Amino acid sequence: MTSTLWMTTTEIANTLDVSRETVLRLIRIGAIEGGRKRDGSYRAKASSVYHYRATRQGGSK
Repeated sequence: MTSTLWMTTTEIANTLDVSRETVLRLIRIGAIEGGRKRDGSYRAKASSVYHYRATRQGGSK
């Protein structure tokens, strides 16, 4: 059984070289698979973030 790796909005912003606000928008519109935790913070699946990055950059990274 594999476990899902989750990333914080700061980690995602650094990975994608975008603002945290952009990360939140990407999560809200479903471009990146994630959501809001009970404490109000957001997390997203690392695999979804890397898939988004590869798609956005034409697979160059």
